[in-house]
Amino acid sequence: MSTSIIARPLGNIRRENRGIVGDWIAFLTPISAIWVVSVGGQLPYTEVIFLLFFPVLVLTKGRRLLDKEYRTAYLLLGLWALSQTLTDIFVETSTASRIRGLARVVFFALDLASISVIIGTSLRRTRIFLLGMIVNLIYVAYTSGLDMATAWKMALAPAASMAVFLFASPYYVKRKYAWVLLPAIGLAIVNLHYVVRGAMMIDLAVAVLLLPIFPKAATDRHSVTRGRAGRVGLLIVLSLAAVWGSQQILKTAVNAGLFSESDQQKYEQQSQGKLGILFGGRPEGLVAARAIMDSPFLGHGSYAVDYKYYELLQEYRYRFGYAEGDEVDDVEDPGIPTHSHLTMSWVEGGFLASFFWFYMLLLIARGVIRLTETPHQLGPLYLYLLISLTWDILFSPFGQTRRMYEAFLIVVMINLLRTKPAQRARMDMRVKRARPKLRAATLWRPARPFRPA
Repeated sequence: MSTSIIARPLGNIRRENRGIVGDWIAFLTPISAIWVVSVGGQLPYTEVIFLLFFPVLVLTKGRRLLDKEYRTAYLLLGLWALSQTLTDIFVETSTASRIRGLARVVFFALDLASISVIIGTSLRRTRIFLLGMIVNLIYVAYTSGLDMATAWKMALAPAASMAVFLFASPYYVKRKYAWVLLPAIGLAIVNLHYVVRGAMMIDLAVAVLLLPIFPKAATDRHSVTRGRAGRVGLLIVLSLAAVWGSQQILKTAVNAGLFSESDQQKYEQQSQGKLGILFGGRPEGLVAARAIMDSPFLGHGSYAVDYKYYELLQEYRYRFGYAEGDEVDDVEDPGIPTHSHLTMSWVEGGFLASFFWFYMLLLIARGVIRLTETPHQLGPLYLYLLISLTWDILFSPFGQTRRMYEAFLIVVMINLLRTKPAQRARMDMRVKRARPKLRAATLWRPARPFRPA
C-alpha cells in the first residue's frame, strides 16, 4: 500500500492532537492562577509558568508575538516601565518598592504576550480560556470563606455574567434578542439583590447597547445613526441612560426598604454627599487627582506612601458630606489612594505611564463601535468584557489578581479589531451558519479521481 494514502490521515491526527493540547493549556492556564507563590510578593503560578516557558514561546511562536496589533501595546508598556523607573530614581523609592513596581509592569507584559500566543485568533480557544476563568472565580468564591454577598461581588457576579453572555451570544446572532436581553436583566436583578452597583450597571449597559437598534439603522438610508458620528452619539446617550437608570433603580429599591439595615446605611452614607453616589463609593478619585496635580510628569514612585493624601481622603469625605468628622485613624505606611488602573499608573509612574491605559480606552471605544456595526458570534460576551475593562480601568485597583484577567480582555479586544468587518447586506442572520457563495461550476464538478502512487 502506498504511503501517500496514509500520510494525510496521520497528519490530520497530529494536528488534532496538537489542537487538543492547546485547548487544555488554554483551559488550565487561568485555573493555575488560583494558587500563588511568595517571592517578595504574591506571584500566581500562572506567571511562574509563563516565565519558565517564555523562551519556548519565543522560539516556536515568536512571529506571533510581534504582530502589528500588539506592537503599540508593548511599546506603551515599555514606556510605562521606563517612566516608572525614572520616577523611582528621582524620588528615591526604596529598592523593594522599585522591584515590585517594575515587576508589576513586566509580568503584565508577560501575561499579555503569553495569552496572545495561547489563544491566537481562535474563537474556540477564547471560549475555553473563558471557561477556565469561570472555574477559577467559582473556586475562589467557595473556598475563600467569604459571606455570600461578598463572594458574589468579588467572584460570582463576573463568573455568572461571563457564563450567561457566552451561552447567549449565538441567540443574538440569530436575532433572538429576548434570549440575551432577559438574562442580562436577570443578572442586573441579582446584582441589585446583593447591592453590587458596578456589576448591575455593567449588565444594564450591555442590555441597553444590545437593543436591536443598530442593525436596522445600518440598512436604513435615512437613519441618523447610519454614519459614524450618529452612531457614536447614540452609543453615548444609551450608555448614560444605562448609568442613570441603574441609579434610579437602586434609589427606588432603597426607598422601598428592600435591602438589609447595613446595606441601607451604606447606601445612605455614600449618597448623602454633594457629589453623588459615584464619589461616595469611590472617594479615592479626588485624592488621586490631587496627587496627579502635585506631580503630573514624574509621579510619586512605586507603591508611594504619603500620609498627607490619606488625611486628604478623610478631609474630602467630611467636606463633601460623606462623613461626620475629619478624624483620621493611625495607619502604618498608608499608600496614596487611587483605586483605578489609570490613576494608579499616573500617580506612581507619571504622565507617560498612563499612556497605556488611555490607549486601551481608545481601543475599547473602537471595539464597541465595531460590535454595533457588524454582528459577531460572541458579540454580547465581547460587549460585556469591553465594558468590564472600561470599569476596571477607571474604578478598580490593579493588583496581581487582575493582571492575567486584563491581559485576556486586551487579547479579546485586539482580536475583535483585527478582523475585517463583514457587510451586513451579504449576511443572512436567519440561518444557523453562514452560507458562502460558491461558483456554479463547483456544484457539479466531479471529484478528482484517485491515482495511486
